[in-house]
Amino acid sequence: MKMNFRSCLTVLLMLALCMFTASALAEQPTVTVGVTVTLEGTLPDPAEVFTIQLKALDPANPMPEGVVDGVAETTITGAGKGALPEITFTRVGVYEYTVSQLPGSIADCVYDASVYSLTVYVVNAESGDGLEATAVLYRNGEGDKMSEAVFNNVYPTITPKPTDDPGEITDTGVRDVWPIYLAGAALLLIISGLLAVSLRRKDGNRGRRAE
Repeated sequence: MKMNFRSCLTVLLMLALCMFTASALAEQPTVTVGVTVTLEGTLPDPAEVFTIQLKALDPANPMPEGVVDGVAETTITGAGKGALPEITFTRVGVYEYTVSQLPGSIADCVYDASVYSLTVYVVNAESGDGLEATAVLYRNGEGDKMSEAVFNNVYPTITPKPTDDPGEITDTGVRDVWPIYLAGAALLLIISGLLAVSLRRKDGNRGRRAE
């Protein structure tokens, strides 16, 4: 009987532990914010690396795991997509954050200074088991709700320097050099005419000497 009682107690403890683990997992919804960087103008080579930051308005707000100094970051090289580290929530509440881009170092580039407001609502699940999290993202705290944070950076447009070629670019994108060919043809005609006159004079002089 003692062995059976111990076996039953062990099974019950294991079931309770499994139920607690499942409940704990159910009570920890996660939220992550997608990020997109778009670029305009003459792009630098190599591509610039952009840093996007997530900051909590309240230091007590949950933050991604491994965060240092209360600021989470992600980087995107050139134009592209990414995501900020996910945040795990373990208790009911309303949590507010900001999402912004650090300015780069290239002169004359207009870096997007938008600041996104991220609000996360964590409530008890309707089923009564665990929590549910809803994230709302607004650009500069107004306008329509955004599905991700978008930063558009504008580089200065650099116009290529003109070459010494006098030809002009046509509508088809081909350099028009017909004036050069025309001038060359005219020069050849003049040289040919001068040679012909010179030869005639030499023939005339020879004829006079023969007489």
